[in-house]
Amino acid sequence: MNSKDTIPKVSVVVPVYNSAKYLRQALDSIVNQTLKEIEIIVVNDGSTDESLNIIKEYVSKDCRIILIDQPNGGVANAINNGIAMARGEYLAEMDSDDYIKPEMYEELYGHAKTNDLDIAISNYYEFTGNTEDFEAVPRRFFDTPEWYNKVFDPQEFYRDKFSGDHLKGFGQCVCAIWTSLYKREFLTENSICWNEKVRAYNDNGFWYQTRTLAKKIMYIDKAYFFHRRDNTGSTTNNFEKFEQDLFGEQDHVKNFLIEKNLWDGVKDLYVKRIFQDYLYFALPNLSPGKIKQFTAKISSILSDFVRQNGDIAHNALTENERRIFSIITENPSTFARMYIAAQQKTAQQKK
Repeated sequence: MNSKDTIPKVSVVVPVYNSAKYLRQALDSIVNQTLKEIEIIVVNDGSTDESLNIIKEYVSKDCRIILIDQPNGGVANAINNGIAMARGEYLAEMDSDDYIKPEMYEELYGHAKTNDLDIAISNYYEFTGNTEDFEAVPRRFFDTPEWYNKVFDPQEFYRDKFSGDHLKGFGQCVCAIWTSLYKREFLTENSICWNEKVRAYNDNGFWYQTRTLAKKIMYIDKAYFFHRRDNTGSTTNNFEKFEQDLFGEQDHVKNFLIEKNLWDGVKDLYVKRIFQDYLYFALPNLSPGKIKQFTAKISSILSDFVRQNGDIAHNALTENERRIFSIITENPSTFARMYIAAQQKTAQQKK
């Protein structure tokens, strides 16, 4: 794709901040896609390492690559600026420490065009290491194939799936927005963007906007995307930033759902998501002192939810999760002591 007048089939937005260690692998995986009709918008968000020089090197070799070089404004600002410049029929976002299989965008674009999808979603891998210590774990959104390769209306889809056991494990990987292609027209017509008021965890707001406003989505039962889990500089590994912004993004999501009159349809999904984030993502990475403070805040949020909305749907949580939910809402200090004791016991056993 050489002509600036040609509309790309896919625009790929890559936010970059001090990613020199991984950036070549990420860019190579996009440049070498079997789908050639793409544009690659790389947003250098004020990097202080060699990232900018690496991007310029790739720009000089491939006319499909567009560089946005800006002062540091955070990942949400970088992605929003990339989306604003995008011209493709469909849009993808890829973090600069991840990489993808060569056929990803060609195959997802084929599904999206054939079915006129707003969103095409694929499975993925979580990986650590490189070469000899490389380890990749496949992640599927569903345990059974029945929910794949079908076109769904998202509001009906998520509501119906809470009536059974099909969502087991789904809440923990529900965002994973980088596995998807989004129809750009769908994003622009609905003014969908990332929340720039927080610096972390803001993929949640984008996920809720896209999944609740879309009309046609499809999950494809194939994994293309490799998501890195051992980058110590990433947001998911910086829990100081995570803690600062977690509650702000959750408020942003809730306000959006209420404003769009979507709250009643997805409130169980909302509380399932935030509860599992607290339990499986945040708490294991907090110090004992912060666990007490964090659990008190969690208890207040969940208790308010129950008072305002009644008990969440029983199928939204497992039996063990419902038990923990009750302890947290009724006696958060007890839960904090139990959790800290369990952590200390585990640490002793590992010695």
